[in-house]
Amino acid sequence: MNRTRTIILATVATLSLLLTACSSGATATGPAAQPPDIQPTATSIRVASTPVTSIPTAEPEPDVPFDETFLIKVGESLTVGSIDLRFAFIKVSEDSRCPADVVCIWAGQVVVLVALEAGGDDPYSDNLTVGNAEESAKKIGDYTVEAISVEPYPVSTRTIAPSEYLMTLKVSPR
Repeated sequence: MNRTRTIILATVATLSLLLTACSSGATATGPAAQPPDIQPTATSIRVASTPVTSIPTAEPEPDVPFDETFLIKVGESLTVGSIDLRFAFIKVSEDSRCPADVVCIWAGQVVVLVALEAGGDDPYSDNLTVGNAEESAKKIGDYTVEAISVEPYPVSTRTIAPSEYLMTLKVSPR
């Protein structure tokens, strides 16, 4: 009985140390040091719930083909499939990925808010989660949007500015 208890206590202590090491990758020292829409650690997840009412327009707006991967920066929009379909990378809602220079027991994930607007209709918006295979691709309206990766990858010595995020993704008709 004492041996089992010792093993359990040792396991709990080891997990506590690993969790501490994983969460120590954050460089923010308090709420004022964090960008308002970015989550640098998995210990404090806050997802902003800003509704998407329209997609911002850039001039000229690039056009990308269906079923091919492309890059887009946060805050940018583009047309897809040479039709009246617009896509926008609205923001990063959460970035709890384990920094590259830290050992963690969980790799983490990054959640991005994207929007699609077909014709003059109101945009469809949803969160995609890179690092969670079940949530990285979603049906949004009449299309499938798949988030493949989000860069830059975090390191413990640097905070990523919201404007630095770049996503690789693919849009396909259903």
